[in-house]
Amino acid sequence: MLVEIKGGAAAETASDTQIEDWLVTAELKAKAYDQDVVVLIVKRKSIGPGNAGRWWAINRTVLPCGTFTTRWFLSDWTTQYLAGCFDKVEDGNELRGAAGPDQVSQWSA
Repeated sequence: MLVEIKGGAAAETASDTQIEDWLVTAELKAKAYDQDVVVLIVKRKSIGPGNAGRWWAINRTVLPCGTFTTRWFLSDWTTQYLAGCFDKVEDGNELRGAAGPDQVSQWSA
């Protein structure tokens, strides 16, 4: 999984075209590192780090009927998407911090 985080004024005022450009760039990086999943996290205007769960998590989903770009609140993405990943544990690797700063989640890489 490749996670790209954008902040500052550029993120707060990003157009759809800018978001698409960032996604394409992140997807190229992911391909270079042999990663299947890309998520772009974008800071929202007037939402500080203390409320980062309300920032956008943007990713693409490829289905037989087409490719879809989806935007979630970061907090929803982590509970919905990552929880699904953690349900498929096979080798017992640990990923710290995804579920919360004091929690340890299991993830099969």
